[in-house]
This record gives sequence, C-alpha cells and structure tokens, in this order.
Amino acid sequence: MLPSGSYQPWEIAWLDAGNEIGRAQGYATELTAANFDAQAALWATFLGAADALTLGARSKDRFNDETTYTVAQPTNGAARELKLLVQCMNTVSGRKFNFTIPTLNPAAVEYIINVNAKDVVDPSSPVEVVDFIDATEAFVRDPNQPASAISVIGLKVVGRSN
Repeated sequence: MLPSGSYQPWEIAWLDAGNEIGRAQGYATELTAANFDAQAALWATFLGAADALTLGARSKDRFNDETTYTVAQPTNGAARELKLLVQCMNTVSGRKFNFTIPTLNPAAVEYIINVNAKDVVDPSSPVEVVDFIDATEAFVRDPNQPASAISVIGLKVVGRSN
C-alpha cells in the first residue's frame, strides 16, 4: 500500500477459459486517511460493476491491499482477448486516455449499429453498463492528472492479445 497522500494504482486480473490471465489497471483519486473508507467503498463498487460485465473468474485485485483468489478455470468461453475498451476524458484538461476490461461477456452489452462500425457499445443500456460507467467516473482517474475527475466518453468491444 502506498502512503497516505499518494495517487493509488489499481489492478484487476481475471482468469479465462484458456487458463490465461487478463488484466485491467489504472489509477484512482488521491488516497488520504480522511477518504480511505470512501475510496475503499468506491473500489468495491467498481469491482462489482466490472465483474458484472465479464465472464472470467477474478483471480486478483489490488487497490488499498492485494487480494488473490483461488478460482476454477471458467468453462463459459471467457477469453482475455475479448475486451471492453473504456475511453475516458479528463474533465479539466480534456486529455483522453483509455483502459480495457478483459474477458468481456458479449451478451452483457448492447451495440450501437452505424454505417462505419459494429463495435460501439450503447452507454445507456443495459443497467450493468450504466452502473459500470457511473462506478468508473466515481473511481478512476487520469494517470497523468489524477486530481481531476473523468468522464467515460465511449465504450467499444475490441479483441487484443495483451
């Protein structure tokens, strides 16, 4: 754990059906003695919201502490390569950044179908996506300017090997 007053990194790892690990990582707001309980609650909400969109078995999470879980290899088709690309923007500077959530459950999202792309996720439905956006905006921060709030400006389904 970093000392109070530090910007806190976070990481979540999920085991997929191929016995591979996919990771999501980023930064949270300044962690202080005064906001520790509130940040731990935001972390728990963010974890639950991310888990609701995945097929993988969470094998590790790290924020204010590191927890490793003994999990069985999923048999539901979870693939670390199928990810939700979360596109974010710093609300103060306008700087854009992103992170990915691996082992996405493709049935957990609805798509906006347009002429140019068939991978854009509807941010307004279902409720699990709305909850994830709310949890992300409350918890996640820009890695270069972690004091500023962020907005989720887009979600896409992507396939990546890393």
